[in-house]
Amino acid sequence: MALYDAIDIAILQTIIYFDLFDFPLTEREIHCNLIGREATSIKAIANRLKNQKLKTLLAQTEGFYFLMGKQELVDCRKSRYQLAEEKYKIAQKNIRWLKLCPGVKAIFVTNKLAYANPREAGDIDLAIITAPQKLWTARFWTTSLMKLLGRRPTKLNQTNKICLSFYLSENNLNLQSTAKKHDVHLAFWLSQFVPIFDPDNLGPRILDQNRWIKSILPHACFYDTTDRRRQNRAFMGTIINLTLGWIKESWLKRLQLRLMALTLKNKVNDGTGDVVLSDHLLKLHSLDRREYYNNKWIENCGRIIPRFQVQDIINLVIKK
Repeated sequence: MALYDAIDIAILQTIIYFDLFDFPLTEREIHCNLIGREATSIKAIANRLKNQKLKTLLAQTEGFYFLMGKQELVDCRKSRYQLAEEKYKIAQKNIRWLKLCPGVKAIFVTNKLAYANPREAGDIDLAIITAPQKLWTARFWTTSLMKLLGRRPTKLNQTNKICLSFYLSENNLNLQSTAKKHDVHLAFWLSQFVPIFDPDNLGPRILDQNRWIKSILPHACFYDTTDRRRQNRAFMGTIINLTLGWIKESWLKRLQLRLMALTLKNKVNDGTGDVVLSDHLLKLHSLDRREYYNNKWIENCGRIIPRFQVQDIINLVIKK
């Protein structure tokens, strides 16, 4: 008989995944982020966490659960929460400018800052949703603005700079075609979009059009941020769109492709999917670490959970 049942394995998988980022979880967070299985309630998760078998691998302090021997992650999470508050303020300041740019329909905070787990020297990642046939327009004006204001990251300085490496057209929000094998990392990334500027409420549409992630994260739901962080449309944005919006998308696309770094353009056809240049998706991560995190997660699950369960772990993940 197996040492752990399916829910036990799902709990362990989830905690092991977030351990990659030094992030202990509460009972509610384990339930919301549970990988590969549904649980009836947070209470059901809490009851499973009392299981003596799980207690041999997990520990708990102040309501946070983590792998045995990693109690220091609780203080780490607390300090990063305070850091996240500072970085969100910086993000909001810049989004007040970015939302005025032609073609911009919504702006979301993504990656580690989205779940309040940033690094002090890290930049601030944003995902921008654009109007149809305005993807290259939005990128031109947003990147030009951040460059003009000195807020783009460089090799020497990334701290609190604004990373604009993901643009998605509102008429093509499904990203399943970009998913890698066992792409747990992409599923979490999508489920953690934090809306700062989203006047047309596109956030729930993104999750609805990516229902495939429910096979990985059955409890995934749209994250609705607090009113103090949300921003509304500005009248100045309408004026700017009327003034600059006439410039042809095709012109701005050709200009940007001409100026784009050769290293990025060369990665388009290298088979990794790290860089995508199309009229409905711009994905400009020269170093996409999804495959590393996905493989590291599976490796750690196999190392921590009894070996005969490894195949079960992999089978819980979506198959494309």
